[in-house]
Amino acid sequence: MAIWNEELYGTGRCVNCGFLSKRSPQFDEMCFHASKKDRISGVFSQHHTLLGGKTSLRDTIPWCFVGKADFLKELGGIKATVFTDKVLGVIERDRKCPSWYPWREFASPKEHFEESMMIAMEKRREKFEQQMEKDRKDFELKLEEINKRERRITNWVMIGLGVAAIIFAILEVLAAIIAGILGITTDSWILNWFR
Repeated sequence: MAIWNEELYGTGRCVNCGFLSKRSPQFDEMCFHASKKDRISGVFSQHHTLLGGKTSLRDTIPWCFVGKADFLKELGGIKATVFTDKVLGVIERDRKCPSWYPWREFASPKEHFEESMMIAMEKRREKFEQQMEKDRKDFELKLEEINKRERRITNWVMIGLGVAAIIFAILEVLAAIIAGILGITTDSWILNWFR
């Protein structure tokens, strides 16, 4: 099922939007899809329905399923809906509607709405997953920075301890050499003081 006249009308116009429909002027629960014939002719004033095996003709008006356009107000009331040129002028106007959704023939406005909601939900899910991935990468980078900083600190501490151990070993050797030169024995009070 191809999208009808998107090349001719582009996006943002009711004439090729999946939410353009027909509804009873009494605004009961009945909503009908706008066929290709309705869209081309501008005749939105009647709809053939099949109820209980019988075909009946219902009076209808053009209607936006998502409520973004007020056709009755734009047309100047219910009586004007029979003037097809006026209806065509209204539905072919470029509204640059942000709720525009491509029309597929034989799909109801409700089906178009459900599809648009599914697509919107999928886009939100993808955006959420992308944000989660970005947050995860940011967290890993921060964790890596913390690890590098901690490793630098640990390295400096280890170098300091190593230098201190070398200095202590050198002092111990010097003390032994000085003790040997001065003739201080292991029983000396000086060496016992360091023990």
